Amino acid sequence: FQVDMNSQFPPLEAKIDELKKFNNAKEKFVKDIKEFEKEGKAIQDKINKINFLDALRGYEIEIHKFFQKTLPQKLWFDELVYSFDQKSEFGITGEIRIRGLSYNPSDIQLLRKAIKENILFTECEIQKQNTVDFEGQKVESFELVVKMEKRL
Repeated sequence: FQVDMNSQFPPLEAKIDELKKFNNAKEKFVKDIKEFEKEGKAIQDKINKINFLDALRGYEIEIHKFFQKTLPQKLWFDELVYSFDQKSEFGITGEIRIRGLSYNPSDIQLLRKAIKENILFTECEIQKQNTVDFEGQKVESFELVVKMEKRL
């Protein structure tokens, strides 16, 4: 039995050495493939970002047009801040934070109703509303948070 094992040992060592050389020769290819995969992911990330920005390009214009058409005459915005940064199952979600004033408190409700009925937006909530002095007159100060989702 011992002689049989010793006779098999040199051919096995030769085969192991041969496989090691083969693995060493292929190691460069494995490194190259990993590097290509890494570069491919970086390129795909850039393509995804371009597609994302392209999808949003006209969306903000549509939102501005909506507010231009529906804003009550004696209501105005002091601040309007967009944030589109959350990915969802179907696209991206975001919100608009609006701070403004109105001579007529019911105009705020009219604006909120128009926002809620528009397909561009998913919800609209009044965060704050109170009466303040503005140039010697009583006006309604308000803050709205408008949620939206853009399907990509």
